[in-house]
Formats: sequence, C-alpha cells, structure tokens
Amino acid sequence: MKKLTTALLGLLILFSSSCRLLKPSKDMGYDFVATLFNGKVEADGMHYLIKNLDGTIYNSNVVLVDGGPSVDSALGEKIFVFYWANEAYGFFCKKPQKGKPLQILVGDEWKLLNHTESVRVDSTVKFFQRYMYSPKIEKGKESRLINVYLTPREDLSQQFEIRQDSTEIKHFFVREIRGEWMKLQLCIDYSSYFAVCVGALTTEAWEEISKHSESYPIYWIRWRQGTKLLTPLSDFYDKYAYY
Repeated sequence: MKKLTTALLGLLILFSSSCRLLKPSKDMGYDFVATLFNGKVEADGMHYLIKNLDGTIYNSNVVLVDGGPSVDSALGEKIFVFYWANEAYGFFCKKPQKGKPLQILVGDEWKLLNHTESVRVDSTVKFFQRYMYSPKIEKGKESRLINVYLTPREDLSQQFEIRQDSTEIKHFFVREIRGEWMKLQLCIDYSSYFAVCVGALTTEAWEEISKHSESYPIYWIRWRQGTKLLTPLSDFYDKYAYY
C-alpha cells in the first residue's frame, strides 16, 4: 500500500510539473508591435484615435502627414518608436483578437486602437529584424563600449565588452528575441554590395549578407527590463532605407 501511495504521489508531481510546462506564458505586451502607417490620407493627414480601456477618448490628435508624423504633447516620448523616414509610429501591443480593438502600450498604460488596414501588427522579433543594430557613438567621442553576454542571462562570467569604434563601425543582425533578451550576430563588412546596388540594398542582397554572416560571433544583450527600454531605438537603422 505504501509503495502504491508513493507511486501515485510521484505521478501527481509529474502531472503537476507537466501542467506548469504546458501553461502558456503570460502576455506582458512585448511580443507584438503595432505600426501605424500613413495610409489613405485625407487633406489634413491620417488621423488615429487612441482610447482608454473604458472607451473614453485618450488622444484624438495622432496625425501622420506627408512631412512625417506629428507628435502630440500628450504622447510625448511615450510612443515606442517614432521614425520620420517611414512616416510611422509603433507601439508594443497584445496579440490581436478578431473583431476587437488592439491593446497598445502607451508608456506603461494600456490603451485601445482600432485595427484598420493602416495598422500592421508584427511579432516583436519580426519588427526588429527589419533593422540592423549598430550602436551610435556620442558626438565628440571616438568609441563606445557595449555590454554583451554569451548567454541570455546576467552571468558576469559570460559578460564582456565590445568596442564600437568610429573608424570601424560594427553592425549586427537581430536573430532572436527571448523575453527581455535579444540575440545578435555580427555582420560581415557589406560595403562592397553598394557597388552593385543603387541607394538601399535589396532584399536579395541582405539575404546574401545574412547568409555569409552565419559563422560570425553571436551575442546577447538585455534590450529591456520590465517596462524600461535599455537599448535606445536610435541604435537601430532600417536595412531598406537609403544611404
């Protein structure tokens, strides 16, 4: 009887562990990004209405015009990304639910935004993979040190510094995002590709560059800590923008 009780207890523990493993991770709102584009523009620009969770209006003056986005003072720096070249805003958001408004993060507050054809939702990793990570050097300085890790955790034995030098700028592909950690891979020197591409590099060129970089070193950085972004968005650039 004692052996049977022990066996049943073991099975119960195993079942409980399996349930914990199968339980989906909580959606903290950082797995997706909603990008607001300059879609069908009216005479006074493209307007987006942001509401509070109770349906009351939070902000009705988010406008995208031909000259670039117009930042309303109520948003300030609470928007996630604000990029002029693409004439777009971006907000972290929860997974879309059919027929329901998107839940977007404005700072650390949840708001509602209608999911129209002018709003595109991507996974956070897909959103970042459009960009290259290339930390900017402060004006007047020659270099900058970047803290990186060999594993996605703050293990001091796995931490070291990479020097971003103004005479030899490093570029990194975003390969994966795992919670608060971002996986980077050093990119090859792709300057020679501009000899055959006019303006921005093509998708095919980037695919080739990415493939040739697959044997290069891999690092991890902590890109956010809770609601705080640790990596300035100015450290990323659009791979398909003109240079």
